[in-house]
Amino acid sequence: MENLHARLKHCRIKLGLNQQTLSQRVNINQKDVSLIEAGKRKYIPEEYFLYLSSEGIDLNWVYTGKGEMYLKDTLQKYNSKQEGIPSMSSTALSAPLLGKSTLQLVTVDKQGDSVIAMVPIKAAAGYIMYCHRSDYLEELSVFSLPDFRSGNYRAFEIWGDSMEHTIYSQDWVIGERLEMASQLRDGAIYIIVTSGNIVCKRVVNRLDRLGHLVLRSDNTEYEDQILEPSDIIEVWLVKARITRDFRSARAALVYFREEVNRLDSLLNGMVHKQ
Repeated sequence: MENLHARLKHCRIKLGLNQQTLSQRVNINQKDVSLIEAGKRKYIPEEYFLYLSSEGIDLNWVYTGKGEMYLKDTLQKYNSKQEGIPSMSSTALSAPLLGKSTLQLVTVDKQGDSVIAMVPIKAAAGYIMYCHRSDYLEELSVFSLPDFRSGNYRAFEIWGDSMEHTIYSQDWVIGERLEMASQLRDGAIYIIVTSGNIVCKRVVNRLDRLGHLVLRSDNTEYEDQILEPSDIIEVWLVKARITRDFRSARAALVYFREEVNRLDSLLNGMVHKQ
């Protein structure tokens, strides 16, 4: 399938449903189903994806077109002619979830390609409260990039110097939505939407061992933070950065040399004390 809208229509047909029946099961208007399939709605309600997942459809295929339409367990049940379709909890959620929202609101254009909604600093508080609502996301500005047309992406404006000299204040970072704790990679940079703030940090995953995440800044003036999973609303893996800050690489090199010298002095001081 060439785009998201076509894949959604294909799912409905494969499930043997007309638009009216699907709208009743998803609890949205029939007109909305028609607009979604025609590519005339920028945002697709999460109820739509929840229903498809409950029918054993692989949401990764819906978002990207990659892989198989049905989850492996679903295909096995169909092939063996067993009755029933596995629930979302038995198939789609094979690992601990990240965030309070179990599903994604995907932003798309009329062609069904992914577009990137922009969350500026001034919209951060509203985003924390309403990021699960399609009517709120409809108000955000969007843009597209050639390498970001398949998947679920969001752009966040950065404020502060905690990630210097990697990311600077007023840079924009583009994140890809994560759902499973198993997707977290130690040392990678993430945008984490919490109940109180939106932060950009490197993550050390200690969920299995200690039950929390460690958030680490590149600026050593900032101490590590502990984040409980219950505070997480969304997690986005940073995939790209848009910047207007063109300070020279030499300045960053000087900074790192100063840090190395500082650490060397600390180590020498510890040795002398012994």
